[in-house]
Amino acid sequence: MALLGEIEVHLVEFHLFVAWNYLRSYTTVQPISDQEENTMVRLTLVVFVIFVFALPTFSGTHKEAYPNACSEIWTAVKDTLGNPENYTIKIADESRMTASYSVKHSAHVTITGALRQRPNTVSLNSTGTGCQIEVQSNYSGFEHNDAGDFIKRVNESLAKLKGAAASDAAKPADAK
Repeated sequence: MALLGEIEVHLVEFHLFVAWNYLRSYTTVQPISDQEENTMVRLTLVVFVIFVFALPTFSGTHKEAYPNACSEIWTAVKDTLGNPENYTIKIADESRMTASYSVKHSAHVTITGALRQRPNTVSLNSTGTGCQIEVQSNYSGFEHNDAGDFIKRVNESLAKLKGAAASDAAKPADAK
């Protein structure tokens, strides 16, 4: 019996020895040559440059057409930009119905998002009886959709303003 127990101990020791050497062979760091190191540095730089210069392709002009007059849309735009939790107005031109603003983001997931934080612009163009809103946004992607969020908020403000105008029209005039 003792011989059998001794053989089992030696088998376990042998398996541990083989497993240890197997793992050690894969975890041993081999020295890399200067050429391999230069190649890795170059590849890293190329990937970084691609990300820095390719991300602006996600920015651009986003357009939305409305059947309303531009004066109504401009009121909704001013109401939207007046929310200090979301926007800071840099420049607003009432006569041309344009504005430059910064979006307040709580956090940026990437460094490029933080570096590309520049003002967005909005302008209104009359199209016959309707109006077209153009939002020039510096970023739209998985992190933020500045133009989409802005247009959504303008639509909400427009609905709120129409609701307020409808309730004012429904109120009877006070008799004097």
